[in-house]
Amino acid sequence: MHDDSKIEYVRMKKDFQIQEPTVVTIGKFDGRHRGHQKLLGEMVDIKKETGWKIAVFTFSETPGAVVTGGKQTVIYTNEERSHILEQAGVDYLIEYPFTDQVAHMQPEDFVKNILTGQMNAKAIVVGTDCGFGYKRAGNAKLLEKLAPELGFSLKVIEKEQE
Repeated sequence: MHDDSKIEYVRMKKDFQIQEPTVVTIGKFDGRHRGHQKLLGEMVDIKKETGWKIAVFTFSETPGAVVTGGKQTVIYTNEERSHILEQAGVDYLIEYPFTDQVAHMQPEDFVKNILTGQMNAKAIVVGTDCGFGYKRAGNAKLLEKLAPELGFSLKVIEKEQE
């Protein structure tokens, strides 16, 4: 293994900037279920094709825990998640702080400012059931609409049947 296989782990920071082009996904990634493996596999294929780095956007704590004030159970700790994603070939893991301001962010602003802005997304890979932004109003259809305007390609992965 050579040095560039090390994951860049950005934790609890809002002020970061990825300079190189990326293929991005969003989600909890708190387990190793098949849907996540399928997403990551697709991202690895795009990386092989384009040379773009793989970046995962997640929150430092689950939004559900912050919104409800309760404890949410997670399968892996943040450190374990980082290690698993590094093994899967992820180059950047962004663990964004989930604050009230973030909870009220409009989905379009999230895509424009964070995914394509700070994360430099040239491709976005999501599941059909993805949700983001205020009240999870953002979805795959919104990404499809924003893709031409913001200059990224979109790959929506069908959910695995259990």
